[in-house]
Amino acid sequence: GSSTDDTVRCLDARTGKKLWSFMADGPVRYAPVLSGGHIFFGSDDGHVYCLEAVTGRLVWRKLLGLRDWRIPGNGRMISIWPVRTGLVVNAGVVYAAAGLYPSQGVYAAAFRVADGSAVWRQKLNVSPQGYLLASHTRLYVPAGRNNPVVLNRADGKRIRVVSGQGGTYALLT
Repeated sequence: GSSTDDTVRCLDARTGKKLWSFMADGPVRYAPVLSGGHIFFGSDDGHVYCLEAVTGRLVWRKLLGLRDWRIPGNGRMISIWPVRTGLVVNAGVVYAAAGLYPSQGVYAAAFRVADGSAVWRQKLNVSPQGYLLASHTRLYVPAGRNNPVVLNRADGKRIRVVSGQGGTYALLT
């Protein structure tokens, strides 16, 4: 994925030759996830994408925010709800979070891998930034300089905030 030209590329591991590329409508800031023959990633355009891994064909894309509103960001137009987290894919569900300003709405969401239909969507009170982590029952949402928030994977409801000094870090034991 590229935050420079908004493109996800698939390269041949042996030769380095480009097999396909897909352009989103905003920067792709975190590494895509490969799972079950699909590629999943989020973009500053506010969408979560699902592509066929072999062809790069779009299977589905879902907006995490309430609507497709744009604001200037780093000299470009981005969603008010950019996806600034890595995604987690597990047990047929893809988890993501989006948004910059809790006062404008910040969301965590879960979608079915098969068709992108919503499993749940919850409002957060922190700005999600970093790679999401998941245990069997919980989703850990990093929040930049704030402490990570822990959500229930089944329904997205907040369980607690991780205590400590804050900052972006990831550790799951």
